[in-house]
Amino acid sequence: VAAIALLWVRRQVQVPLIEVIELLRQRIDEEADVHLTVESRDEVGQLAAKVNELLSTAFIGEGEVQSILATAADGILTIDSLGLIERSNPAAQLMFGRTGNQLLGLHIGLVVPPYEQLPISTLNLGLDDLLEGEVGHVDYELTGQHADGTIFPMSITVGQLPSVDETRYVLV
Repeated sequence: VAAIALLWVRRQVQVPLIEVIELLRQRIDEEADVHLTVESRDEVGQLAAKVNELLSTAFIGEGEVQSILATAADGILTIDSLGLIERSNPAAQLMFGRTGNQLLGLHIGLVVPPYEQLPISTLNLGLDDLLEGEVGHVDYELTGQHADGTIFPMSITVGQLPSVDETRYVLV
C-alpha cells in the first residue's frame, strides 16, 4: 500500500511540479511568456494559477522600475559592495559617455575617480550611520569622468539597497 501511495504521489504531485519548474526555467531563459497553462482544478492546477498571479505582479513591478529608470533626468547607478556597476539608466550612460553594456561590471572608480570617499570603499565614510538606519542616504560632492577623459563636478546621493545576499548601493 505504501509503495502504491508513493507512486501515486510521485505521479500526481512530484512530476507535475518538476515539469512546472522546468517550463518556468525554459520560458525565462527564452524571455517568452512565462505564464503556466492551468490544466486542472486540483492542487497542482491551483498552484499553477497562483504562480501565474505572482509572476504577473513581479513583471509589472519590474516594468515600472524600468520605466522610472529610463525616464529619470538624473543619472542612476546601482553598484555592489566591491564597487562594480550592476545597472545604469540612460541619463548616467549619457553623463559618463558609455553604453549600458560598457558600464556593466565596470568599477565605479573609473567613472568617479575620487570613489574612495563613497561608502563602498575601505574607508566607509558615513556607512555606519547608513547601516544603522539613522540616515537614508549620504550626499557627496565629487567629480565624474566622461569616457573622453573630461572631468566634471557631480553631486551624488548614495543609498543602500535592500538585499539579502550582499550590501548594494544606488547612486543618484
